[in-house]
Amino acid sequence: YADDGNTIITDCYGSTLKESTISDVIKYLEEYQTEQEHYRRVSPLLGLLKSFDPNEWDELTVLHYGY
Repeated sequence: YADDGNTIITDCYGSTLKESTISDVIKYLEEYQTEQEHYRRVSPLLGLLKSFDPNEWDELTVLHYGY
């Protein structure tokens, strides 16, 4: 649970939110870009995630919401 009282632990489908590190998501998206059909949202997301400095955001987690 977040310190601000946000207690959402499931997505809109009732599935438990899945956690990943930024580096794991970057790795997945880079592989996805080369192996899958082009999806317009991948490049902006990949750029955003790569902009985080791991030295400043070492405890940041990516939550997968929905499908």
